[in-house]
Amino acid sequence: MATSPSAVTLATPAPAAAGLPALWFGLFGAAAAWSVQELASYALLAHACYPSWYPLAAPVTSAAWPFAAVVSLAALLVSVAAVLTALRAWRHTRLGRAEAKAHHAEVGEGRVSFMALSGVLVSSIFLSNIVMNAIVLFVVPPCAM
Repeated sequence: MATSPSAVTLATPAPAAAGLPALWFGLFGAAAAWSVQELASYALLAHACYPSWYPLAAPVTSAAWPFAAVVSLAALLVSVAAVLTALRAWRHTRLGRAEAKAHHAEVGEGRVSFMALSGVLVSSIFLSNIVMNAIVLFVVPPCAM
């Protein structure tokens, strides 16, 4: 018994339901959060530890470490949201049957699944970078970084 292309289309999840903004956020959300974490933490701690030509033993302001911790926490939350969004989109667009895979490859809807899976991988890598940068805040003294 052969299935028609319309039966295959109705039996599989609709890739459009993943949403283009969700796919882009899943792909680039954690990378943007990591960039903000790097730039904000470096700018704040560099100025707090090197306000002039010579480095200090401790930051000029006591708010430098808490601000860096808040930035790291915000970056961590955004990156976790990006990983979960990409994972949800990938699970939604994942296809189970061989006929459905062939059909989606023919009409070009496989790129949605590719973007979702790429988002899971890329966001996971940037999530690990954000975690490593946050660990440094607790292990290394602020002006020794």
